[in-house]
Amino acid sequence: MHSATPDRSGPPVGGGWCYARTVAVTVQLLMSPGCGHGARALELLRQVVAEVDPTATIETFIIATVDDAERQAFPGSPTVRVNGKDIDPNAPRDVGLG
Repeated sequence: MHSATPDRSGPPVGGGWCYARTVAVTVQLLMSPGCGHGARALELLRQVVAEVDPTATIETFIIATVDDAERQAFPGSPTVRVNGKDIDPNAPRDVGLG
């Protein structure tokens, strides 16, 4: 959801007020149980979010079954998504628990 709020701290831009958009950021970490990289991935994710956007929400999902993997379109462990988009541009399209 986007919300526009007026930024009236400076002069009007282009004949009107400049509107700043704020977008809520959700970062998701999806991993299978016992993922050897999951704990480190979460630690790094928390560090990056704290630096880049401390208001972002971090959600962690444990993908334990094939049904979970299919429901979440889970390509492998760990997977990181920002606002639903995988951060790996070359992420596999297959679904599985790997």
